[in-house]
Amino acid sequence: MRGLIDAEAWDDLVGFVQSNWTELLAQDPMSARQAIEALPDAVLIAHPRASLAKGYLDRIAPGDHAHTMRFRKATPAGPPRGVFDELVQLSVRATARRASGEYDAAEKMAREARELLDAADSSDREQMQQALPEMTYAWGYVRELAGDLDGARREFVDSYDIALMIDDRMGRARAAGALAWVDALAGRNTEARAWLARLPEIGDAWWAGRSVVPAQLAEVMILIGTFEFDDARRLLARIDLRPARERWPAHKLLCALLVDSHVDAVTILADIDTASSAMPDERAERGEGAAFLAIARHRLLSKMGSQSAARLELNGAVVPPSSLGAKMIELWKIADDARSGRIERVERAATALTLLPAVSPWVMVAALALKAGAESSLGVPTASRTWESAVALANRERLYSALAVGDGREIPRLMQSSSESLPEDMSAHILRTAGSRVHDPFLTLTPREHVVLAARLRGLTVGETAEAVFVSVNTVKTQLRTVYRKIGVTTFSQLKRAASVHGYVPALQDDGD
Repeated sequence: MRGLIDAEAWDDLVGFVQSNWTELLAQDPMSARQAIEALPDAVLIAHPRASLAKGYLDRIAPGDHAHTMRFRKATPAGPPRGVFDELVQLSVRATARRASGEYDAAEKMAREARELLDAADSSDREQMQQALPEMTYAWGYVRELAGDLDGARREFVDSYDIALMIDDRMGRARAAGALAWVDALAGRNTEARAWLARLPEIGDAWWAGRSVVPAQLAEVMILIGTFEFDDARRLLARIDLRPARERWPAHKLLCALLVDSHVDAVTILADIDTASSAMPDERAERGEGAAFLAIARHRLLSKMGSQSAARLELNGAVVPPSSLGAKMIELWKIADDARSGRIERVERAATALTLLPAVSPWVMVAALALKAGAESSLGVPTASRTWESAVALANRERLYSALAVGDGREIPRLMQSSSESLPEDMSAHILRTAGSRVHDPFLTLTPREHVVLAARLRGLTVGETAEAVFVSVNTVKTQLRTVYRKIGVTTFSQLKRAASVHGYVPALQDDGD
């Protein structure tokens, strides 16, 4: 390449880089970057692939430029000349949109690229083969962060298979790590372990972090499933997110699931709020990361004793209704209802969740356990059979922590009556975890009682509250008496203090009883 640069043989240099792209990325990306940077702008415009490669190397290759997740300093590429050029441009644009949090646009481009590839003839595919592991991985990452884990998994599998076929070690490592994480997140622990076993030797390759981080997250999730919390915390503390910054919401979710003290919960919550404020609004409010952060905040606030505030966190994330994130959020809502004693609601909602198509093992185990607990409380004769189904799936995937979600008061009875046995150490963990529940009386209020209470706590008088919610003063008084009884207080001052303790609303100035 140095000889071609000295001779200003630009077309030959472009051809050499294109022919050896995979090897250059794996072995010497800095030399590739220097070669592309040497090309005059006119050559970059005449060779769209070289222009796009320059943007890509600016993003990933180490150097004196600031690391960025956007494609900067790239000369605008000309119009695509063929299928390959069009796929490269779609991939680059989808990645740039993903980095800025424009998930809908990014996913649309990834889907368009996939359709274009599927329609390509064999000669076009052969021409593109060396680049396909990179591109299909990029499409999968877009779809993962957009919340489409099933679509992401298909792209990652394709990326791994092609990388295996062409002996692309970097491609195999990256796809296997991503697949391990996607499967572990869904509770497909058997498959996640298999993908971890397929990780090739990585060593100190420059691209190691991009493969190691998702694999480490997967290992932490698997450890959580078997209550190996100390090992999970140690591994989580060792993860270096710098090569994979967009995975920090997943990292914070795992931190929240492992938090064991009020102080740690406050610290992690502050970290999340600080980092979220620096994110583009779209990334903070949409996609997989939004679901992760909502669940993380919910778990942390619950640990701090602010159950009502925790529940509010689950209502703000904008995720596709069919996504795993949406199902996980729904599951934590059902668990909150179980802890507040809304047994009939739990039985209905948990049953509906188990009947949704393509429910992941993690969600299915937890939903069946919640359903079994509700059925046991209601005296439904199918409770033992429901619990046995949950245990059978948990045993298959070694996914035991999902059995301890929600209110665990019925679990000892279910264990005694079940013919499906659990490992003795897992039973002990489940009983211990399920027994440590915090009850929030504010979760027992009806929607109308919430409206009346919120108005009263905002400082409205009883008369003003009645006018605001369009009911009579006597109706407001009756609803407030019910609120007092459910919360376990007798004065308005006590009610405000209880609201502050549970994080229901900010504490107000005392204006009398």
